[in-house]
Amino acid sequence: MIATLIHEPELVILDEPFSGLDPVNAELLKKGIMELKEKGSCVIFSSHNMDNVEKICDQLIMLSNGAAVLNGEVQEIRESFGRTTVFLESSLTKEELEEITGVKNVAKKDQGYLEIQLDDPEVGETIFSKATANGYIPMFSQQPPTLEEIFKMKAGGGYE
Repeated sequence: MIATLIHEPELVILDEPFSGLDPVNAELLKKGIMELKEKGSCVIFSSHNMDNVEKICDQLIMLSNGAAVLNGEVQEIRESFGRTTVFLESSLTKEELEEITGVKNVAKKDQGYLEIQLDDPEVGETIFSKATANGYIPMFSQQPPTLEEIFKMKAGGGYE
């Protein structure tokens, strides 16, 4: 496959190109695809690996049972679901955050921060206000769902 990419074709169609690749070769292939994109080639690929889709693609069509359930620019699709995930590192406890109306779930991550799922993106402002009430906080980031999370909602039968 790498030999094909060296010739810089105008159009490349790949079916699950990262399947079975070790991390080193997957990264080499990803770099090759990105270089082709930068040089103006059109790259179309099918994948169940939403992380690669999110990093590589500008546009996507998501299928479920042969029907398109999403179609558009990756970032616009993500933003259309709202910024319902907050990553927070502060003095607020998991229990304090769970008491806030509109907080759906709070998970403590190994890296020491909390991942908070919101019912409504507006709740992020409340969390930010409470977290900064005592001054500096090391981390606050409010993000839309990842493509993997969206895939589970739209094509995976809602299972998470």
